[in-house]
Amino acid sequence: MAPSRCSMCFRLTYSIIGILLGIIALFVFAIVYGSYHAASWGGISSVFSAIVFFLHIQHIKEWWRYFYHWLSYLELLGFIVMLGCLPAFGVYMSYGIIQHQHITPIEKSSEYYVTLVWVFMTWKWSLLLFVFARSYRRLYNEEYVLPPFVD
Repeated sequence: MAPSRCSMCFRLTYSIIGILLGIIALFVFAIVYGSYHAASWGGISSVFSAIVFFLHIQHIKEWWRYFYHWLSYLELLGFIVMLGCLPAFGVYMSYGIIQHQHITPIEKSSEYYVTLVWVFMTWKWSLLLFVFARSYRRLYNEEYVLPPFVD
């Protein structure tokens, strides 16, 4: 079933907020705090929220009707990045524990825990990319399936 208009407005707004927060994190953590790990993961999170935004816009324009085979590539990309974020989550968590960092907001001593938050945000956007690409692919496969070949 196709998403409602209200649902699409919510999805687009949520994606725009993700893009803006990722860009803000990129610049704030790189320039102000010098935490390049958190800045890079914030930038990656912003890229994936932009891909999700693009996915929704193209659904509204019904672009996927003609290029719905690309949805499987986006689904695969989301799945691979989602799996790749899991070891990164473990690595940053173990670095924070081994180095006895405090879980306080923005300090140089909590760099790995702040990075951990942005790894989770990247994991979340890759999960949403996977889920939405999969649902749109199934929607277009159901609606626009070609008739079987007849001799």
